[in-house]
Amino acid sequence: LFYIGFPIFEELYKFIFLRKVPVFKKQAQYSYIYQKQIIMLAITRKTFLPIIAGILVISSSCSSSKKVAIAQRDDIKGNWVLNKISYEGLDAGERLKFTLLDEGTEACITGSTWALPNNGYGSYTISTSQSGCVPGEKNIIWSYRKENGQAIVQYKKLLGGVKAKDIDEGYKFRVLSANGNTMTWQSEISYQGSTILINYDFYKK
Repeated sequence: LFYIGFPIFEELYKFIFLRKVPVFKKQAQYSYIYQKQIIMLAITRKTFLPIIAGILVISSSCSSSKKVAIAQRDDIKGNWVLNKISYEGLDAGERLKFTLLDEGTEACITGSTWALPNNGYGSYTISTSQSGCVPGEKNIIWSYRKENGQAIVQYKKLLGGVKAKDIDEGYKFRVLSANGNTMTWQSEISYQGSTILINYDFYKK
């Protein structure tokens, strides 16, 4: 019985007193790694969160600073003088003569005065008598609207007592800016397959 039982007691003795306990070491090792990861995560958060927050603040301020106020109808109505016309899309030094607003070259309408009352029935007056220009007051009806977040001004010439609703042709401009003192309209034309932008700068009369 002793011979048979001795191997059992020997294995039981080894199991109780002599076996290695890697489980606790592994648990300690895992616990150390876990604690190390927590420390590194805390350091990372402490280091990078202020940086990320700063980047977000800067990005927000930059995007907000790029927003341009849309001109309102009240900014546009009133009496104006068209004092300058400029072009975008032409080569440097290139000078061309375009017929603008069906009134002639830019010399004809530069210096013209524009009355844009609240009721929409206005006028513009050309004072120059240069060759090719037709001086005088031209009656118009003008309107304002927003199109895809862009302020738009349109007008039609009122000729010979014809009602505005019966006039198909008109003139359309993007309002690039209008602050009650200065104003810029922009239209476009096609020239030799390219688009030329025409800017009309006004100042309040």
